[in-house]
Amino acid sequence: MTYLIKGAREANGESKDLLIHGCKVAYKAKSLNRLKHVQMNCGGFLITPGRVMVDFSILNESDFSLYKKRMIELERLGCTTVLVVCEVTCEEKLLQQLKKARHHMINSSIDYVIGISIPLKKLTSTFVRRCKREQIPFIFTSIESEIDFETVKWAWIREALFPYRMAIVPDWNAFGGTKRQIIKLQGKWHDLANAHDISTFDLLPENETILTKPALRKIGISPLKGELYRGGDLDYNLYENGSLDDCVHLHYDKNSIPDVVVLRGKVMKAGRTVYYRPGFGNEISVRTPGFLTTY
Repeated sequence: MTYLIKGAREANGESKDLLIHGCKVAYKAKSLNRLKHVQMNCGGFLITPGRVMVDFSILNESDFSLYKKRMIELERLGCTTVLVVCEVTCEEKLLQQLKKARHHMINSSIDYVIGISIPLKKLTSTFVRRCKREQIPFIFTSIESEIDFETVKWAWIREALFPYRMAIVPDWNAFGGTKRQIIKLQGKWHDLANAHDISTFDLLPENETILTKPALRKIGISPLKGELYRGGDLDYNLYENGSLDDCVHLHYDKNSIPDVVVLRGKVMKAGRTVYYRPGFGNEISVRTPGFLTTY
């Protein structure tokens, strides 16, 4: 079905019309009055893209009732796509752990992207190539000591990353040093990333972090997710204008709960009612990490 979303205000204060075809955004402009399709009037509402959030715990929820509760909470927060992190201790267990993660997410009601967490000292070029074959768009690497940097063949990692430039992000939670030592190693990490053309983030996202546009583009989820962009999925949140104080930072404020949550054109939350639809969520396959990103 083709229709128009009319009059919704964006966080920057501008009102935009969206032409929708199926569950995709076909076109976006300030005014589409010349088009004669069925219209959905969203005047009086502010519209933002569906949130893309990180969840480190959902793959550990073995009890279905807790898993369902977690899904409902993510939907309540306006999350339409979640990044889940599969912990892998060594290269040989990658496919086995991915299989478990995909089976675990089979009842997901929202879309999801699977990434990997592995100790930095276990990061090898062959492991990166295996992740490429599985189209894993990001790797979180836990760093336990400064020696871990010396165990990695960085030139080989750079070669293995081409042309699928997945993001590699350091995790300092396991590091036992002082804050000053961490700051020093963070500088060393950025020097290595720049020297070997490795896509990375400044900080490891915390649980329930709402990812920014630059992070989404480095991973390659955007513009399919996280932006109301031509060709992207119809994922959006609606807020009543009268209840908003700070519209500029609204999208990244977890305390701002949307009134309506829509995933691929399907209403997931309306008012206080959250609809849990097991199996509705799809795994997002990222073909080109860093799409629309200038390095």
